[in-house]
Amino acid sequence: MAILSLKNVTVKRVFYSGLGAEFVESFERNDGTPGEKKYSAFFEEPHGLSEGQVGNVSGLLSVKARLWERDGEPPVPMADIVLNSPRFEAAEGGGDSDSPF
Repeated sequence: MAILSLKNVTVKRVFYSGLGAEFVESFERNDGTPGEKKYSAFFEEPHGLSEGQVGNVSGLLSVKARLWERDGEPPVPMADIVLNSPRFEAAEGGGDSDSPF
């Protein structure tokens, strides 16, 4: 497994009784339009994060393939990017020498 480190991501939603969080990484595409990548993270204990919080997150990377089904449309294959055993550091906390970021 690989370790993935993401900087300046936003907590988009909290789920799974406070043990899960969806992080969004925003970027600008080559054509100038905004884009985003979504990552799900699953914590061992309730994380206490809230929607809109910004910071850095790292964790063990795994990818799960699935079919996305919509009403009246053919299924679309996609991959869910998941971080296991994640660590989150709020942006206002600043960096220190022990930080993986």
